[in-house]
Amino acid sequence: MTYVLRPRSAIAAIVIFLPALLQADMVTLDATDSGFVTALGGSSKGDGTLTAPATFNYSVGQAEHFDDGALGSPLAFTLRKNYFVFDLTTVTVPITSASLMVYMGPDTPPDFPGGEHGYESLDPFEDFAILETTDPGASLGIIADLLTGNLSVGPSAFDDASDPLVLAAKDLYGILGDGVPLALITTTPDDDDTFLSIDFSPAGLTYLNMFLGGPVVLAGELPTVGASDTTELIFGFTGPDLLGGTTPTLVPKLKLTTVPEPSGCLIVFVLALVGFVFQRRRAGKALPCCIGTSPHPWQGHP
Repeated sequence: MTYVLRPRSAIAAIVIFLPALLQADMVTLDATDSGFVTALGGSSKGDGTLTAPATFNYSVGQAEHFDDGALGSPLAFTLRKNYFVFDLTTVTVPITSASLMVYMGPDTPPDFPGGEHGYESLDPFEDFAILETTDPGASLGIIADLLTGNLSVGPSAFDDASDPLVLAAKDLYGILGDGVPLALITTTPDDDDTFLSIDFSPAGLTYLNMFLGGPVVLAGELPTVGASDTTELIFGFTGPDLLGGTTPTLVPKLKLTTVPEPSGCLIVFVLALVGFVFQRRRAGKALPCCIGTSPHPWQGHP
């Protein structure tokens, strides 16, 4: 009795094992935080100290907000960016496709500018872009501070233009989404009360793969905003309570497709192959590395 390597068995092992080892895995993650900041230092976290659902409001574009960022100050039209934070701790293998799933907002009559709508613009369409943030560490730090201030301090952390969190929100606006585009979608009024699926480009996948095993921030803006004195906003009246409120199904989600790393696949595959193709067979002649010798080491005998 000896172990003989049979070529046909090796081919069969490749056919059987390799596709299974490379099979894609689908992962869906809920956002751990979301919100907006304005160019003047306003933020959804400040608003959230007055109206709880506003804490996670991820509206983006241009609308009236506090003119110096502080609660209670006069209103003025100002630009706002939004952000979404996801924890990729459980994702440790390469991401091959990704999409951000976000609720546009309600569709409550009458038509805009009345009612309550996710799409708040008189333009027939608005482009929404997700952008790279080149200083993710600083961004995540400020985002965490804003959330902590909202939950543990309250309005007094946001009611003066010199408050550290108002200044921090203004700084965050400057560094969010300061890099290359990662994803883009065109929105219309028909998107009210629906979920948008925003697919990431190759650049977006590269960005996500930089943060495997840790948190990642996704920043968004409306690059199509026009006049400085009009409302051009999407994701209006959002703000599901991500910490366990009444609308958890509306929480932004990141849908990922991942595959095993080639090096890991190779190790598992080789082990499986060795166990599969070396079969106990009766042979008059065997491999030189085994018992006996054979002039044709790759050919067994019945």
